[in-house]
Amino acid sequence: MAPGLDGARRWATPTTARTALGERERLIAEAHQDARRYGGRAHPPEVLDLLGRVEAFGGRTTTLPDLGGRLPVVRVVEHDGHAPGHAALWLPDTGVLLAGDMLSDVEPPLPFDEITGRADVASYRAALDRLAPYVARAAVLVPGHGTVTTEPLRRLEKDLRLLAAMA
Repeated sequence: MAPGLDGARRWATPTTARTALGERERLIAEAHQDARRYGGRAHPPEVLDLLGRVEAFGGRTTTLPDLGGRLPVVRVVEHDGHAPGHAALWLPDTGVLLAGDMLSDVEPPLPFDEITGRADVASYRAALDRLAPYVARAAVLVPGHGTVTTEPLRRLEKDLRLLAAMA
């Protein structure tokens, strides 16, 4: 989202792209609130202009374009665990799974969608099931919050136990 990267494409799942566009005004308002709350520095207008403007790609599991061979193969695995349209990125050539807001060692599973206000343990469980084949093949798991691990199955098993306790 940095203005210096204005030529970079910014992708999101179709669900996230629709949500971001529909919630754009709220996202901008929250960015202003965050700026006041965290030191008073406002976001530059060119950053706010980009907020919520993303390009949707197709399918629940898709491979991002290689852009002329400059990127590794990246498979996007969409699920609705953490929020509708949430996704993980699978890099099969290196065995790296970028899990987004899932499979953290410092945060429990958070099956709550702040936009709809719904808690959905079943969707979170389905998301973990969807991610399980990638976790099983991953050499490295990178969560959005927490530490990187070379034991991704342990994270999956821990989250499955926590969800069972929530249910």
